[in-house]
Amino acid sequence: MNGVDAVPPSSLHIVGVGADRRRAQRVFTVANLDTGQVASTSLVPGSFTPLPTPGGTWWLPYAPIVTDLAARAGVAAATLRDPDFPDEPGRLPSSGLTLPRQWQPTVSERDRLRWEAAALADRPATPWLVLIGRSVEPPPPGDPGRLLGRLCALADQLHVDLVLEVRPSSIGRGLSWDVRFEQAGGTVPDYQHRWIADLPTALATIPAERAVTGLTVANPRLPAHYLTDDALTGRAVPVGLDGHPGGHDLDQVERRMTADAEQHGGAQAIWRNRHWWHTSLRPADTPGTFVRGWEPPAPKYWGEPIPTHPCGRCADRPDPPFCLDCYGTGRSGAARCSPSPTCVAGPCTETGDPTTPTNHHPPWYPPTGCPAPPSGSCPSTTRSGRSRHSSASSRPT
Repeated sequence: MNGVDAVPPSSLHIVGVGADRRRAQRVFTVANLDTGQVASTSLVPGSFTPLPTPGGTWWLPYAPIVTDLAARAGVAAATLRDPDFPDEPGRLPSSGLTLPRQWQPTVSERDRLRWEAAALADRPATPWLVLIGRSVEPPPPGDPGRLLGRLCALADQLHVDLVLEVRPSSIGRGLSWDVRFEQAGGTVPDYQHRWIADLPTALATIPAERAVTGLTVANPRLPAHYLTDDALTGRAVPVGLDGHPGGHDLDQVERRMTADAEQHGGAQAIWRNRHWWHTSLRPADTPGTFVRGWEPPAPKYWGEPIPTHPCGRCADRPDPPFCLDCYGTGRSGAARCSPSPTCVAGPCTETGDPTTPTNHHPPWYPPTGCPAPPSGSCPSTTRSGRSRHSSASSRPT
C-alpha cells in the first residue's frame, strides 16, 4: 500500500495565473539500468489517500511510493539512487507531500481538491523525481582495512595524497566523513563533497573512481613540480592492490581523527611519503571553512618547480576576466628546450601556429643531449600555442 489511488478522470488542475501558472502534479519514476524497465506514478488532486500526523495535519510520505515503484521495475532497494547523487545508494526519500492545515477529511470534496492542488503546485518542490537502480544488490565491498590499503597503494603509484577527512556535517547532525585523492599542497575545500556517518562506511561506499574526483577541486595556483628520478623508478604493485606494507589500524585512525575533530572542529589524515600525517582542521575567517593546523612535509617525489612566467594575456591587468591561456592562475609554463633537430628528449608535442611551432616535454627533466636554448630565446608559449618571442630558435629549419 503506497497511498496512491487510480488517477481520477478530469484530474488536471492548474494553479496560478499568467506566468505563475503551474500544473498541480508530481511524477515519480524508477528506472532499472540492467533491464530498461521503467515504472512511474503520478500524483494529482484526488489520486491519493493522505495520512494523519501527530500535529493534526495530513501528509503523504514518498518512501512507500518509491518502494512500490522499485518492486514494479525489478530494482533492488539497496541500489536506488538519485542520478545527481550517485555516491548515496539505498536512500529512500524522507520527505512527503504536506497538505495545508485547512485540508481535513471532513471538508467538502471541492475544498479537499483545492488544497491538494495548492500543495502539489508548490514551486520549491521537484515536480518530477527520477531514481535509478539495478536488479541485484552489489557484492559486499570487503574489509574496510583492505580497501584503505588499496587506496594507499594507488596514491603511491599516482604520486598524489590520499586524504581522510572528518568535519561537522553541513546538515547539522554529527560528523561527516570523506575519502579522496588530492594534489599535495592544496588548501582545504570550502565545502563537503559527501555526507557519510563513519569511516568504514565511507571506505565501503567510495571506490577509487569516486575518490579521484577530489583532484578536480585542487587549487589551480599550486606550483607544478618535476618528478624525481626515484619517483620514476618502477616498483612492484601490491598483488591486487590490496593491503600495504605495515598495514593500517583503521580503528586507531578513526579514533584519533574523531578526537581531533571534537576538540578543534575537524581533522584530516593524509597518506604521503608512505606514512600517515594527522592534522586538525580549525575554523577559518570565513564561516564554514577550515584551515589545517599544520602542513605535512613536502612529498619526496617532488623535484624542482617547473619554471613559469607571468601570463602575457592577463597578468598585468588589475581585474582580469577568466583567461583561457592560464585558466586563472596568472602564470604560463616555460619551455625547457628549443625545437632543435638535435633534441633527443623523446616525443614532443607541436601546437598552435604552424609558422611558430613550440615543443613541450612531459613534466620530467630533459635528458642529457637536449641543448639548452640561448638566453632570452626560449619560446615561452601560451595555451593557444603561439610563441611570445619571435626568434630564430623558434622557427622551423
